[in-house]
Amino acid sequence: INVAIMPTYDCNFRCPYCYESHRLARGQEWLSRVMDYETMEAIFSSLYGLQAQGYKLEECTLYGGEPLLKQNLPIAKKIAERAKALGMKVEAVTNGYELSDCLEMLKESGVEEIQVTVDGVGETNDRRRIHKDGFKTYERILQNVDLALRQGIRVNLRVNVGRENLREIKRLTDDLKTRFGERDGLFYYFKATNDDRRPENNIKEQDIIDELTRSGFSAENAVM
Repeated sequence: INVAIMPTYDCNFRCPYCYESHRLARGQEWLSRVMDYETMEAIFSSLYGLQAQGYKLEECTLYGGEPLLKQNLPIAKKIAERAKALGMKVEAVTNGYELSDCLEMLKESGVEEIQVTVDGVGETNDRRRIHKDGFKTYERILQNVDLALRQGIRVNLRVNVGRENLREIKRLTDDLKTRFGERDGLFYYFKATNDDRRPENNIKEQDIIDELTRSGFSAENAVM
């Protein structure tokens, strides 16, 4: 059994291709709700029951929205601790912007790995990974990735690729190599995104593989 638990639907980013963008129409009062402890207890009661039936509980992922917003940290910490007590591997999918404020919580509660997204270098990323208050995001995200790695937390960097940033792949990988070298615990991969509102920007996975090989990746590494 693998579970994804969402402490909130709220997010401090407004990425144009987000498949959860419909949630914004529900209003800020709904968005800013945080999972209560009663709901969390119901989730883990079900997991205990499944474990008692012989199911293996493998992974628990903190998901959102943005699970690591400051207002979510108490419940996120409790979820991670409860999952860890059940023997589950605990991960988080986060935009990384507020990561520096919760690294201590992640370590204390046993979160071993996080997924963070960057979509290009500098302004390219900032146009796609958009902070709701207009702040630039690229430098802060990568600074926080560095802090996480220093804490021994593994980081999977996901790059969502569309027509706009397809040609940024080499520039981004060069920047990551300059910043992090062969740092243990850092991995990155590329994923084609579909934007139903702007279908002309959509690409295929093959387009990414072709661009990676043009950028110097071996065919084997490009496919992996």
